Amino acid sequence: MLFILLSILCSSALIIIFKLFQRFNIDIFQAIVINYLTCVSLAWITLGHFPVPSDVGSKPWLIFALILGFCFITGFNAVGGTVKRFNMALASVMQKMSLLFAVTFTFAWYNESMGYAKILGIGSAVAAIFLTSYSSDSGSDAEHSNQHSLGSWFRYPILSWVLSGVIDILLYYVEREINKGSADIQFIATLFATAAIFGLTALFYGYYRKNYTFSFRHLIGGVVLGIPNFYSIYFLLLSFNQGYEGSFVFPVTNVGIICISTLSGYFLFGEPLFKSKIIGIGLAILAIVLIAL
Repeated sequence: MLFILLSILCSSALIIIFKLFQRFNIDIFQAIVINYLTCVSLAWITLGHFPVPSDVGSKPWLIFALILGFCFITGFNAVGGTVKRFNMALASVMQKMSLLFAVTFTFAWYNESMGYAKILGIGSAVAAIFLTSYSSDSGSDAEHSNQHSLGSWFRYPILSWVLSGVIDILLYYVEREINKGSADIQFIATLFATAAIFGLTALFYGYYRKNYTFSFRHLIGGVVLGIPNFYSIYFLLLSFNQGYEGSFVFPVTNVGIICISTLSGYFLFGEPLFKSKIIGIGLAILAIVLIAL
């Protein structure tokens, strides 16, 4: 359970850092690219040598690392587009609802246990995600969102939802079937390096088109973001190896992140705790208890 808790804390730290980016006027895309380079550097420090192996072409997980790297950078852009064109609440819901993909996969592929308590717990987790993401102005935001075309929905919210699910499923599959519970740092480094290459390509093109302006502020923001990001993935993979089923890890992790993020918003940023959020936190706790049973 320790690694699940550490993964939740690191993932929650990411959300807090993103909130601070707005306060310090840090460009999110530039920071996220630097964040991937930071993750590779942390893998390098952890291993004591360059983390992407020289024989990477022969690694059985290579294709998955490449796909995940692409999903990481593309999914981030989809989430950013959802926030910009719709609202933060919708972006949060679509990301966390990826647990439906992951849990369905673990039930179907690995025939994991499906008791009444777990089913009720997953239902409570879904309700908790919606309620904690709801705010008093969500109604006006939703009304505004309805004005968007179907193409915008598929390009941003639905794409972020699907890609988040793909990331969860592939990480779980690789850890169980290929890495056999080793939480291979070389695999983690390779997927982050792939995301960095895609991101740097887009970033240099943006510099060329003068869409971005370099600043050390963005560089520092990316480094700060990269530290919890690396460990959130590392601890998540380690949590898969503690004997817990994926249908336990994914819901508990997602509702845990939602709870800590909501409470952090209240205590650190003065965000109001509406009734819906309080009920959502209660349902999240209930979900963890039911799923644990």
